[in-house]
Amino acid sequence: MISFVRMMSEMLESDVIEDKEQKEQALSTLCSNPDGAKLYRAMCDRQAALCSLAQLGGPTKLTMPAHSTDTDVEKVLSSGPFGNLEKLSLAFTCVTSDCARHLVKLPNLQHLNLWCTQFGDTGLCLLAEHCHRLKSLNLCETLVTDEGLLALTELKSLQCLNLNSTKLSAQVFEELLNKLPLLASYDIRYTEACQK
Repeated sequence: MISFVRMMSEMLESDVIEDKEQKEQALSTLCSNPDGAKLYRAMCDRQAALCSLAQLGGPTKLTMPAHSTDTDVEKVLSSGPFGNLEKLSLAFTCVTSDCARHLVKLPNLQHLNLWCTQFGDTGLCLLAEHCHRLKSLNLCETLVTDEGLLALTELKSLQCLNLNSTKLSAQVFEELLNKLPLLASYDIRYTEACQK
């Protein structure tokens, strides 16, 4: 009986029963059983929590699983509200510059980790153009070059920058230091700028 009750609960939660009368009948049947009533209460609690999260504009932190793709990022960010998202980690994923078009839609993004991704100059230029609230940016072991890194001078709120193992030149690094007044912490190990 418990497997039937669980199946009915999952059908209601997934909203696969479209007919209103059938839905009411399934709900009545579910709640007539003690295990079903317990599952229904848990389902209501989950839905209330999701509604609450949606009203708040979503989570403030998100870490995508390793090997996630641009498509995965798009699916997640389009699945609900992410207006409150301040901290996003895409480290060790398979994202490219293409995901930047979704990242620029995050109005409160302040901390972005792109460590060891295929992110490059095109995406970096798009971020610099739209994500002016960024305070920390990790580009360690990405494909960015001086061309994209120069765009970072537009991010006046940037306080922490990791450019370890990128194609950063000494000249562009000096430019970043001169034009980013709040930059207090940076990592330029394994770059040309570090060897000067």
